[in-house]
Amino acid sequence: MTWSGLIWIVVFGLIFVGSLILSLRLHGGVATPLFFFSGGYCISVVLYHLRLLHYPSVSIATHLIVILSLAAFTLGALLGSARPVDTRRNPDANGLAVFFYTTAVLATVGWVLPLAIILTRYGPGHLMVNMWFLEYEFQMQFIGYLNLLGILVFPTFLIKRSRIGARWLDRILVPLSFVGLILAGNKTYLVFALFGGVMAHSVESPWSVKIRHLMVLGAAVLAFFVGYNQLIDVGAPKFPASRIPDPLAFLERPYHYFTGALPAMEQVVRGNMPPRPVPGFVTLQPFWKLFGGLMGLVGPVPKNLPDVAIGPYAFNVYSFAGEVCWDWGPAGVAALSLLLGWSLTALYRRAGAAGLWMNTLLYAVCGYGAVIAFFAYYYGFNMFFLVGYVLVAGSGHALGLLAPPTPYARFSPMIPLTASITSSASRSLSPGCSGRLISRSLQSRATGKSSGR
Repeated sequence: MTWSGLIWIVVFGLIFVGSLILSLRLHGGVATPLFFFSGGYCISVVLYHLRLLHYPSVSIATHLIVILSLAAFTLGALLGSARPVDTRRNPDANGLAVFFYTTAVLATVGWVLPLAIILTRYGPGHLMVNMWFLEYEFQMQFIGYLNLLGILVFPTFLIKRSRIGARWLDRILVPLSFVGLILAGNKTYLVFALFGGVMAHSVESPWSVKIRHLMVLGAAVLAFFVGYNQLIDVGAPKFPASRIPDPLAFLERPYHYFTGALPAMEQVVRGNMPPRPVPGFVTLQPFWKLFGGLMGLVGPVPKNLPDVAIGPYAFNVYSFAGEVCWDWGPAGVAALSLLLGWSLTALYRRAGAAGLWMNTLLYAVCGYGAVIAFFAYYYGFNMFFLVGYVLVAGSGHALGLLAPPTPYARFSPMIPLTASITSSASRSLSPGCSGRLISRSLQSRATGKSSGR
């Protein structure tokens, strides 16, 4: 670690603490778009500056572009929090059970069918001794989109359990969806489902997600990465000149994943990237895939980003800021970060204010782009596919997304009474007291949910 690295650790450590405090003040919790976006970036930068692998140095310009992205996202989050929202909710569950079971069955078909094809083609013995084989063969054209729906199963299960309860069948379908996501050969799919569940739960049960829960989830994701690397992703290169002790060498790959995007972004800032195949190659990827890959209206567009050298390693993701910078420069980073901060925060608050379950699920899907921003720009075709599926499969609620949130109230029969009593009582309170406590107490007694029952 260098002195400049120590300074950057302090700077991003302060940004981390600031985003945590601001999230608590704005929303009363930590499972917010602001904390996911800023927290992930800050942890990634801090870990990079430990220099446990042989990475090239990252310039001040690259750090400043990251800070620009964080500042713009924070401003967007403040703008998204500016409009008052009625926080009383009447949870809606119309069509939720049908959506959950339909999605879970489709996701199960999406991994059982390709697994059966692979077993028929190669036999179970070949698969047992060559698990890495799944990474290249499992995702089949079109069928893979059914397996992708498995990402939605766990968040939808948590919403369903909160609103109408869970059945024994639900607890079978959720692990089955996890099996399909693990077999898919894409490590981020399972992480997507887990963090989507956290975000859905944070809306359904406000203030229930704490820092310690996120730490436990992070440890679980780390364990999954280690196990995946040992069983499936076995063909990756080794890491020369590693400063990680040999007994902990299994942490090299996860460390590489979590920190490699920053030195890769350095190559973007220095202009060492090849020319973009098409304008907006990253940010307009859904458009190019739809009109190029599926409709054939334009020429074929490369599927992956080009590899760049980060020391002795190759990397082809450059974080949200790096990939947007490659498309549109620093001005584009500021604009898209601002837009993302505003839209995700508005969606988060809307999901917590209105009772529509689709709002909660859409936040769980779109919010993952903030979680993974330190690693890549994630608003590609797969993300739009999941959003489109939620909107279409839950079409009975689509109009509710466009209408202003209804001022639902969980204790609606007693609200007029408690409001009038609270208004009278609050006038007699001393200036240091809060009428909000009396309101909550009266609402609790009126519904038979006081602590004495």
